[in-house]
Amino acid sequence: MMRRLRLLLSVALLVTTLPAVAASLDDLDFRGYVRETALFWKLPAYLSTSGAEEQQFTNLLHTRQNLRWYANMELTFGFELKTRLFSGDAVQAMLAQTEQLGGNQSLFNWERRFVDENNQLLVSGIDRAWADYFLGDWQVTVGRQRIAWGSTMVWNPTDIFNPSSPIDFDNEEKPGSDGIRVQRYLGTNSKLELAYASTDLEDSDASTVAGRVLINAFDFDWNVLLGMKEGNTMFGGGFEGDILGGGFRGEVLYRVHQQEEEAPDGAPPSPRDLPSYIRFAIDGDYTFTNSLYLHAGVRYNELGATKDAGSLTNQFKSFENQWLSPARWSLFGQVGGNATPLMRLDLMAIVNPQDGSFYIGPSGSYSLITNLDLILTGLVFQGEDGTEFGAQGTILMGRLKYSF
Repeated sequence: MMRRLRLLLSVALLVTTLPAVAASLDDLDFRGYVRETALFWKLPAYLSTSGAEEQQFTNLLHTRQNLRWYANMELTFGFELKTRLFSGDAVQAMLAQTEQLGGNQSLFNWERRFVDENNQLLVSGIDRAWADYFLGDWQVTVGRQRIAWGSTMVWNPTDIFNPSSPIDFDNEEKPGSDGIRVQRYLGTNSKLELAYASTDLEDSDASTVAGRVLINAFDFDWNVLLGMKEGNTMFGGGFEGDILGGGFRGEVLYRVHQQEEEAPDGAPPSPRDLPSYIRFAIDGDYTFTNSLYLHAGVRYNELGATKDAGSLTNQFKSFENQWLSPARWSLFGQVGGNATPLMRLDLMAIVNPQDGSFYIGPSGSYSLITNLDLILTGLVFQGEDGTEFGAQGTILMGRLKYSF
């Protein structure tokens, strides 16, 4: 085990020197980071090994390498590798939490576990691998990529390819998909876009295909989309722009239920079995001249729970159908600013107004030296048993991040 650990640390040290090599090659760009995170986690009973609340310590060493090769004026290749070493008390539970909140929807399994033990886990995977061809008004991207279709900054109902949770603390780059994306630029602020992704080429329900149109009108950016996901038609759109110096964004998606034959007795429900529903999100933010930052948002899902949203059934429905939250309504608020030129403080919260549970996320960052930051973060969940945030535990993190 120590040999493997020394190998990982050696690789992490080596890659920090590669940007200097890449800089000498005009067609290569190499970036990334090494991030060390110490976590204290008060696990809820259902995640603990003893069946009661536990206080556990876990360490996460996370390295990421992002490579770009500009083969010529039209063709670019991207490759990004993510490696994580979990060690400590809550290794398996922590991995399950991070995968649940920010896992890729992949056709190919490009992840490998080099060590898989109760208190040690070394896992590495290819997070991005794509080729991008740009010619005239056309752009085609093929491979594992992020197809980010959203306007708002917290929840993205129209991001049907790469949905991600706002409380995902480990995946800054957000999930990606294995697919194809074609864009046709119609002007400075308008384009047509078509994308396809799949997790199983032999199962039509595992594929997502959609197109959208983006235009600019009345000083706002607008988009309209139409697509198929899990055998159901989806259409919607979004907007983003500026009102009195502040950002204002919104998006809406309507999913049309497609009737199909009933599932065999004993079979789990399929996403197709859900009725038609609408979901939307709206948010706005404003930055004052003294750096004070305010941000607020609201999310609605017609099929979300109207009472206690923390049951296993509601949680399963939420993640299975990529709702990002099992609640019908969610409220978001954030306040932050620069305490000094080198220090930033933020406080954010998500509230379920119907079951009374909430999440609070205080954070502070300080730039120690160039490219080296210290970040202190908390994920504090509060609520009664059975509510959305009532059984999530509490996570306190101290993080050092070196970027290169």
